[in-house]
Amino acid sequence: MYVLQTTDVKYSKKPTLTLLGQTTRMESSPVCEPCTAQEKSSVAVKLCSDCEERLCSNCVEDHSKFKAFRSHHLIDLSVVGSKLPSFTKHCDLHEDSLLDFYCSQHSVACCRSCIPINHQTCKDVLPIEVASRNIKDSAVLKDTLGDTDNVLKTLTDLMENRDKNIKKFKDCESVILTQVRKVKEHIMKQVDQLEGKITNDLSCMKQRHESKLKEEKTEITRLINQVLEGKEQIEFLREHGSNTQLFLAIRYHENTVQAAESNIEKMTSTFTDSELTFNCVNDLKIESIGSVTETSTSCKVQHKPLKLKQAQANPESIKPITSIKWERQLQLKIVWNYNLTGIAVTNDNKLLLCNFRSKQTHLYIYSNCDEYETMISFSSRPYGVAVLPKDDMAVVTLPDETNLQYVNTKTATKCNKIETAEVCYGVCANKNNILLGGLGTIYLLNLEGSFLSEVKTQYEATFCSISFSENNQQVICRGNGLLLGLELAGDVVYTHKVKGEPGLTLDREGNVYYNDLNEIYRLSSNGNFKDRILQNNKVRNPYAIAFNKDFTRLFVICGCRSVHICGCS
Repeated sequence: MYVLQTTDVKYSKKPTLTLLGQTTRMESSPVCEPCTAQEKSSVAVKLCSDCEERLCSNCVEDHSKFKAFRSHHLIDLSVVGSKLPSFTKHCDLHEDSLLDFYCSQHSVACCRSCIPINHQTCKDVLPIEVASRNIKDSAVLKDTLGDTDNVLKTLTDLMENRDKNIKKFKDCESVILTQVRKVKEHIMKQVDQLEGKITNDLSCMKQRHESKLKEEKTEITRLINQVLEGKEQIEFLREHGSNTQLFLAIRYHENTVQAAESNIEKMTSTFTDSELTFNCVNDLKIESIGSVTETSTSCKVQHKPLKLKQAQANPESIKPITSIKWERQLQLKIVWNYNLTGIAVTNDNKLLLCNFRSKQTHLYIYSNCDEYETMISFSSRPYGVAVLPKDDMAVVTLPDETNLQYVNTKTATKCNKIETAEVCYGVCANKNNILLGGLGTIYLLNLEGSFLSEVKTQYEATFCSISFSENNQQVICRGNGLLLGLELAGDVVYTHKVKGEPGLTLDREGNVYYNDLNEIYRLSSNGNFKDRILQNNKVRNPYAIAFNKDFTRLFVICGCRSVHICGCS
């Protein structure tokens, strides 16, 4: 906050309190604070959300005269009262500097001093006033509130589930004790002692489980209150706060929601629903009349995020790619002819190549991305290949058969084959889904191949290349001279005209790499900034491209007949 000091007006500091990591101003009587600093007493009518000062009508008029204050957000005190929360505006690393900028690449607010240290190579560092512009109508606000409601729904379901489990214990207790009394009627008085033992065991088990369930309910209540409080602040700031305040509130609340989701995942995987039953002994003996046992099953409530999970990367660990240079050509296995179309690299550094040619319908596997290892033969021509995140599995599109073939890259064996909705060429995968490119349509499958949904576009293009950006939850696809960035709902984020049909890959930051004639271009994750990253006379007619897993190498299929290796730095 910039404070303009004059000889007539002094701005006094007020005590603050910390609430959920936020700095919230303590409100007292609604008096004008500049007047109070001058030992006057005037009734405050407005609150400046930027200066965090309450002003009387005279001070409001003076406040608007200064050029530095004209853009400040004034709120009627009769509307907001003392509800408006405030957030720290100073950098944690540079305490004397204001958080004036926002780095879209690292999703973090920063000060002017942070830029040359941590964000010198970042392309999307914007003034926070620009980054927060239109935040009240943005998808970020809608997504945050949607995620919040989704988390609250799951927490409510968990609370109801715990209540039902407690009631179930009471019902079980009643049933078991009734069974025990029926057995008791048929035995002698000496069984009374054993009955007491069972009753005591039952009570101890019930008490132990109820205590555990109540502890779980306490944790659920804490999360509900935490998430609700953040939601109420965001909704209030949406109506009465400034863009900057709402933007900072959303960024802070995102961390709260993510922490709640992490706790929910832990709850849903560790909570158990227990039940007590009585095992009746038909052949009654003095030593025992039965026992009480407990059975536990997984909690029936599961949390389903509204959108595909975004990979959380440590900003300090991401090293942007600044240059790509040609190194050498890969020595391919000698075959009659090649028509290489699909390329991918596995988690254990194996290079996969699809030969889309009749009579040589093979997937070639190169160990260490360099030495030929083996090949897998298919019943028709394989076009695209994508690596699944686990279990040494990959998927290959067979457009001539309208099929998708699973393969085990470790054992070089074919697995199950599934039929696709239409002829599909492009394919990619993330940790939860497989995406297929059809004619103007993207098909979303789970990792087992079951259909989930489809994303239709207005374009009649066959998507030969497709990727999914975890950074912004966008589908990037290419076909018929067109490069598209799409939301999962089908909304087009950006379009670019390109020459050729295939050739597409992403780096860790979500930047898009694609080939055009004899060059490789890089497109920023938001689709706005384009630069040429590789031009080399040895890279002729690039067709398909792929990074290795640590993004130190870029593999380029040239002319569908050769593979070139480029180093990334």
